[in-house]
Amino acid sequence: MDAPINIKINEGMDFFIKKPNARLLSYIDLIWASNGKPSFKEERIIPDGSCLLLFNFGKPVASVSAKLHLPIKRCVFTGVFTNFISMKYESEEKIHQQVGVIFKSGGAYPFIKIPIEEFKNQAIDADLINKNLFENIYHDLGEVESCETKILILEKLLTNILSKFDSLTL
Repeated sequence: MDAPINIKINEGMDFFIKKPNARLLSYIDLIWASNGKPSFKEERIIPDGSCLLLFNFGKPVASVSAKLHLPIKRCVFTGVFTNFISMKYESEEKIHQQVGVIFKSGGAYPFIKIPIEEFKNQAIDADLINKNLFENIYHDLGEVESCETKILILEKLLTNILSKFDSLTL
């Protein structure tokens, strides 16, 4: 099993990335986690055709686009966007900890079981998709401090979800 790689964003901010295991590779581009105090107040996410599942363990982060304003409190799923999204970090003094999954085109379906076109230019609380599933994942990830461990736990949980999906579709 490959370990997550630590990429320094700035002093005091760690960013870990991991390519998913072979089982998830057809569905997921990257699993990532961040922890620390960003030296920036805004981050722009450029549209790339990907959907995102994001777990936030710190203060709410504002996400803003032309048609969207959603505070990311705990867990959010975003569809494909046609314009950039700004993530606004209110204070550099606050610790931010997030874990995310970047899905390949069409790769989110086995995990959300709703056609992706329903989410074009949308970001919603993931609990509205499947409250029990995403609350349980959030709880499991919240039990550990280490970003590396959060990534490995999330990878295992996603692999289990995919296995259940496969057994239902056979």
